Amino acid sequence: MHSILVYLSVLTISSIIQAAYKNPNWDAILFTLTWPPTFCSSYNVTLPLNFTDFTIHGLWPIILPNITVNCTGTEKFNISLLKGLRPRLDVEWPSLKNLSRTESLWKHEFEKHGLCAVEDPKIGNQVGYFNTSLQLRAKTDLLNTLKRYNITPSNVTEYNKLYFKKL
Repeated sequence: MHSILVYLSVLTISSIIQAAYKNPNWDAILFTLTWPPTFCSSYNVTLPLNFTDFTIHGLWPIILPNITVNCTGTEKFNISLLKGLRPRLDVEWPSLKNLSRTESLWKHEFEKHGLCAVEDPKIGNQVGYFNTSLQLRAKTDLLNTLKRYNITPSNVTEYNKLYFKKL
């Protein structure tokens, strides 16, 4: 997974990762992070306590520039396979709409997007899909990167495209 392009939007920060692996059905993988206060505000849900950093929103195979792919596959989601990753997934990839339904979110994400992503040999299977997401999250210290440029995520302060072009 080599080149990364970063796109900024109100809800999410996304990176497009183009892999050395060539797939006939998709071009790249979109890794998306969410700022929990903005996400919760946009969906009119109460912000859970202790979410002070970006969380994973998804890992989606796409056709460039940004067309999501409808995935089909035979691997069934199996929550027991994620036992070793569970503590990190609970913190880094929660269901902000409903923390008690986080497993349902993971099942949805895997069945909708992961079944395509596992075609990449570097991802390979369900555990690889979630582990890759966690690895990308660990490499993405977005909060501190933004702070270096005097950008603080906020529901009050807005930053337009021009601000980022000046950086």
